[in-house]
Amino acid sequence: MTARTVLVVGAGPAGAAAALAARARGAAVVLAERAFAGGNAVAHSLLPSKVHLAATADLAAYARWGLGSPPEGAPWAVGAHLRWRREAARTAYEEDLDGAGVDRVSGAVTFEGPGRARIEGPTGGRDLAFDAVVIATGSVQAFPPGTTPDGRVVRIARDLASLDTVPATAAVLGAGPTGVEIATVLAGYGTRVTLVGRAPGLLPGEDPVLADALARTLAGRGVELVLAAGVTACAADGDGVRVDLADGRSLRFETAFVATGRRGATQGLAVDRLGLAPDGTGYLPVDGCARTAAPGVFAAGDVTGEPLVANKAAAQGAVAGARAASGEGEADAEGKDLPTLDPAGVPTAVFSQPEYARVGIAPGSAAAAGLSVWAGDDLASLRRHVLGRETSSDAVRVAVGPAGEVRGAAILGDGAAERIALAAAAIAWHVPAAALANLLPVVPSAGETWTRLRP
Repeated sequence: MTARTVLVVGAGPAGAAAALAARARGAAVVLAERAFAGGNAVAHSLLPSKVHLAATADLAAYARWGLGSPPEGAPWAVGAHLRWRREAARTAYEEDLDGAGVDRVSGAVTFEGPGRARIEGPTGGRDLAFDAVVIATGSVQAFPPGTTPDGRVVRIARDLASLDTVPATAAVLGAGPTGVEIATVLAGYGTRVTLVGRAPGLLPGEDPVLADALARTLAGRGVELVLAAGVTACAADGDGVRVDLADGRSLRFETAFVATGRRGATQGLAVDRLGLAPDGTGYLPVDGCARTAAPGVFAAGDVTGEPLVANKAAAQGAVAGARAASGEGEADAEGKDLPTLDPAGVPTAVFSQPEYARVGIAPGSAAAAGLSVWAGDDLASLRRHVLGRETSSDAVRVAVGPAGEVRGAAILGDGAAERIALAAAAIAWHVPAAALANLLPVVPSAGETWTRLRP
């Protein structure tokens, strides 16, 4: 039996996972990527932002113990470290793919029709016939009207990767996860930050109780919050930037970072030749099997829409690759069931300080879904005193079903991104909320918060 040929477009977390899953099922895989193995996650977004966030967390601890202000050259030093780590991560991606026998091709893909594509690279073009394709091209920044990024004073989220000096003042436009993380980094380096959001609260769509607590913490660290404020213009003005608000105010800053939303990266692919039409924001809708509306065409990662997170991308890529290699059936050649993914069960996190993480139904939406809310904190724990955080607290909120089962959870506190895995497991395994409250954690540890979980 001739192996199926699978084309994967994009080598980020989704594309790499798709290529490896398809190879594991015997497909001949061609992986096309225009720029960087690991995609934007490694080159411009996830890795760079998290390296800077880790550095500012250490600097905050440095100051908390009374050891003085952070060194002035911190961003430059972190940037040098980041460049090294980025290359190491790219090499790891490439070695993994090469070791699996994936045919990596550098170039941009244009679809010529069902089962046909053209790949244009730096050394020429290549026509490819394929049995199935996985589109994993990610997402790109979306800009509000009147915003003119120039890479100098009006910057986008990916410009955080090249941050090497500390601006005295900065505006961050967008109070979602990306904007909150950028504000956290800049404030951690000593910038006077103004965070501008269109919604009335921080992190729209997340748990409002914990989002409000995070807003208070950011404000306590010097971040000015300008919420429920529309931006009509953001452009270079002299040696700085001017931000015009819908209420008539004009604010000036040394620089501004725009983090107001994203679009699916489908432009230039000619997906219409496959029989596809992206939605109004460029995303390709898929089902739980990563299938699009066109036969043999799968999509994974950010290009499929929210949530725009790497763990969903990789998991969805694995689903897409497995199914692309096995055809349209529900089982592979050996009769084994093929994987599926429900994005609603994917844990997400905001790497603020403290971190916020959520899985399943946001507790703030529990009442509308006919659920109750249990809550806990660490006010009586030893851990917050050991860490010197007497002025901030750790909190967890859980959406609980009628039979007492965990249906969703949100955590605000140090290490929330790590700790949300417990709540995700509780949802998957139908664990009662009472069982979480009866845990016996190590003392001191973050697990102490669960022991105070109560209706």
